[in-house]
Amino acid sequence: MSSNVYELLISTIDAWDEVDILINLAKNNEENENIYNAICRSATVLMLSHLEGFIKSLFVNIARDLNDNLTFPDIPKAVKKTYCKQLLGGKDVKNGDIRIQTLTKELERLNGHLNIDIFDFDKNANPKPSTITERCKLFGACNPFEILNQTNLEDIFSQTESESRTDLNIFRKDLLKSIESFPYSLIPITPELDKNKKQDSFWQPFIDGINHKRHLIAHGNTFENHSSPNSLKSDKIKIEFFQCAIINIVCSQIVKDLQK
Repeated sequence: MSSNVYELLISTIDAWDEVDILINLAKNNEENENIYNAICRSATVLMLSHLEGFIKSLFVNIARDLNDNLTFPDIPKAVKKTYCKQLLGGKDVKNGDIRIQTLTKELERLNGHLNIDIFDFDKNANPKPSTITERCKLFGACNPFEILNQTNLEDIFSQTESESRTDLNIFRKDLLKSIESFPYSLIPITPELDKNKKQDSFWQPFIDGINHKRHLIAHGNTFENHSSPNSLKSDKIKIEFFQCAIINIVCSQIVKDLQK
């Protein structure tokens, strides 16, 4: 039986087809400025919606995998803490630590399962770097942008479309194999720490940038088009890469925590 995260990635791959359709339509209508601009603007908004939906779905599907294979005592500590905190009302829990510990012990005693709806976090949160980082930390993972800093996944920012597409296909194929069943069998992404090199990741300004583009269009702050079929293809491949990287980072932490 395939894991829920595996099925999520398969459906995510299929969902990107609609963005490809828009990109191809834009390319075929370059001589009609109004149609061309409308399609490019639409594709810009749609790409971010794909990332937003993915971030929301990832943590729900990891929780489903945990629920399908474990009872509450065996759930990773960070996930149990997040679960109990959400049950108690979320961020501003009075006497939070004590109440979370008490509830955790009681749920461990009952040896039950998770209520998956608890992990359906803020439905209107844009996939900004801060939001993505917060979600990862709720499941015990570190800041993904710090992890991605100085890894070979940053090569995509200097590659041709053909090179980045080839690397994406390889990365995604390996990832699918490693998450096909639970427990996952991932090789974690690790940063190449070198103090003599730059410390800023390319990924954070990229994610900030696509959020900003979407915001300008969706809120009527600009009616101009600043994208092209080529730039849309490039952004799409980067987002697909980023989705795979987030799966690796969070699921690797789950595996690590289960081994403790």
